[in-house]
Amino acid sequence: MQTYGLWHKTSMIGGAAMIMKDNHLLVIHGGCMQAYEVSALHMEVFACLQCIEWARVHYFHNANIYTNSCNLVQLLQGSIPLDIASISKIQEITYQALLFNWCCVKKVPMSKVRHAFNAVVAILSIKRAAPTVHNPCCPYPIPYYPQPPWP
Repeated sequence: MQTYGLWHKTSMIGGAAMIMKDNHLLVIHGGCMQAYEVSALHMEVFACLQCIEWARVHYFHNANIYTNSCNLVQLLQGSIPLDIASISKIQEITYQALLFNWCCVKKVPMSKVRHAFNAVVAILSIKRAAPTVHNPCCPYPIPYYPQPPWP
């Protein structure tokens, strides 16, 4: 599965995408959404969490998640310190990953997550009053109202 998060500093709105491919590299599922986060790294963490939750809900036993974010992988490995805003999401990713037989988040070149990147760019280029969840299997956008980034 490919995951990608993109964030705009001025608006604090970002996008998260997940694309799953089969063994023949054909896209068999994908989705993306807009969300409010406080940094680009938090958007990457959010995208990874959404990917893991989707795989768990669909009864996957193993998960291989590809990202181009070195910081996300280092954060999950504990190589860099956690900031207060990402602790709960990192703990949730860790908990969800333990529910699989095998789960791995790998850093790959941008070319390996190009489909997820294109999905994020597409969802962020759509101007709407409220952010939406987009699923290619559903022709209608689903309103998504995240919690604001402030307490």
